[in-house]
Amino acid sequence: MSKTTIPTGGITADAINGTLIADDAINSEHYTDASIDTAHIGDSQVTAAKTSGVGGGMEFVAKTTVSSSTGTVEFTGLDATGGGSIRVVFNKVITDTSGGVNMQFVIGDNSSYETGSNKYQMAHQYNQYDSSSSGNEQAQQTSFRLVDSIGSDSDGCLGGYVDIFGFADASTNKFVTFHLSHFRAAGGRYVKKGGGFIDSAGAKTKLKFQLSSGNYTAGEFIIYRYKES
Repeated sequence: MSKTTIPTGGITADAINGTLIADDAINSEHYTDASIDTAHIGDSQVTAAKTSGVGGGMEFVAKTTVSSSTGTVEFTGLDATGGGSIRVVFNKVITDTSGGVNMQFVIGDNSSYETGSNKYQMAHQYNQYDSSSSGNEQAQQTSFRLVDSIGSDSDGCLGGYVDIFGFADASTNKFVTFHLSHFRAAGGRYVKKGGGFIDSAGAKTKLKFQLSSGNYTAGEFIIYRYKES
């Protein structure tokens, strides 16, 4: 009997096993809709490239965990892949200066950091959790100041985030917003919300968080990218 004349009814259930199916021979048109369940998707198989058509959301870029004293936390090699705006998340950032220090950041391209006079313009409002203290501050300087008086232990730590819009865009200045909560070294628990501008066009590729004095001793710095597509 010719192999091509065996009717479907003549093939018993499960008679066609893996050894009789050529590799890469079954097209997706033969799959039943919604038939591929979670158990049949291997770990780490859905990569960023497979979600490139999904608009919006955030994509993890990099993380630095401070475990020993360092004066700066720096991220380099950042680019516009997937979107030109970024968010940096801070988790329990602590310094070695009990008197309190200012935390600032600067941005730059592959050649240098932007530190020109009054390039960084910022304003924020603060409220104290444990009293009625509140107010606002403004500044123009050679770096973007986020917060002061972080402190040197768990009673002086910082958490929150900063967004830099247009970070990797080539033709626009940068817009900044931030929302931070911290235990002040001098006492008090504060929340600070603010924003500002960075008068520097051109695509940026690096970012550095620095202190007015002393070192970071603990904390996490995590960067995410806003996805545009």
